Amino acid sequence: GSQRGSARQTVVRSLRLVVLVLLALVALAAAPPAVALAAQDAGQAAYEHGDYETAYKDWRPKAQKGDPAALYGLGTLYFDGLGVDKDVEKGVDLMRQAAEKGNVDAEVRLGLLYGSGIGVSQDYAKAAQWLKRAAAQNDPRAQSSLGYMYQTGQGVQQSYETALELYRKAAEQGLAAGQLNLGAAYARGLGIAQDYVQAHDNRARLLVDLRRFDEALAGYDRIIAIDSGNAEAFRGRGDVLQLMNRLAESADSYGSALQIDPTCAYA
Repeated sequence: GSQRGSARQTVVRSLRLVVLVLLALVALAAAPPAVALAAQDAGQAAYEHGDYETAYKDWRPKAQKGDPAALYGLGTLYFDGLGVDKDVEKGVDLMRQAAEKGNVDAEVRLGLLYGSGIGVSQDYAKAAQWLKRAAAQNDPRAQSSLGYMYQTGQGVQQSYETALELYRKAAEQGLAAGQLNLGAAYARGLGIAQDYVQAHDNRARLLVDLRRFDEALAGYDRIIAIDSGNAEAFRGRGDVLQLMNRLAESADSYGSALQIDPTCAYA
């Protein structure tokens, strides 16, 4: 009835927000993550300190020898115009060379670029191709983004079950990764924690759409365990409890959301 229609409208609005979050991951994937390169990599150290000319000087000869990490780093410099004249086409070409050699960060970024149409013509099939390669290397960013593509049928045949499985893999990696304090990392705005929380959120929203409310509720509880200051998670939890006709608990959850963020309207 009207309650089901209202719930579906809520999910559709929520999914639009998810799209924006996934597109924002392009920015999070912009820099070559330190974990992907050797600790002694002078180019990476220079990049992190904003010394792009030194990074270029270190990466260029390595890239000429075909080093995948250096190819990706150099591609990033050209794509973003850091320490060199901006050349998006050259940047994409270098990142593609790195990806073809199995560099997972290059695979992820190419997937996100093709998915968003930033710097390249938007092509969901190519986005899925690169994200599949990165997901096969167990990269949680790729798993979460590819999960959304399976959820919406963009570039792949729509499959809710595949989407749920990819979200689960991404989220579980986050919880197990080196006893990382995800709550603290999320509060500091670190992309790695945001990816893991987003994977849980994507999965919970999809479970609501499938009317698997018990599982969705457990998903929101897990998000709150990771980040107890996540107002949207409390709001989502309240929505699920309302659909389950557990109105008192729903009101409590909405109250927690508003206490954290008074602008978090739920009407």
